[in-house]
Amino acid sequence: KWAMKKKKFNTGVHLHLFNANGEMSDLSGNNLSSHLGTEVDIVFGFPVNKNVKVSGGYSQMFGTNSLIALRNTGSLDATSNWFWTMITINPSFKVSKIGY
Repeated sequence: KWAMKKKKFNTGVHLHLFNANGEMSDLSGNNLSSHLGTEVDIVFGFPVNKNVKVSGGYSQMFGTNSLIALRNTGSLDATSNWFWTMITINPSFKVSKIGY
């Protein structure tokens, strides 16, 4: 994980490794690696004001033959990536006590 913050803007790169919990084999009984793939995320975020934050990023997944065997679909030649954005709103409510 790498991160940088400049004033209120932050950015970073996150690396995720995905592994099976146990040994794997294909339908023919051949042993497969337990490593399913690697994902790289490039992320950013900044506050709009004290109650609203904007975040986003780009993600790229690099799957393995083990992942294809597990899912029973896919291709190592296919590109698996996506962009995402998120707006987080944390409203603050003022609560007043009304006496009778």
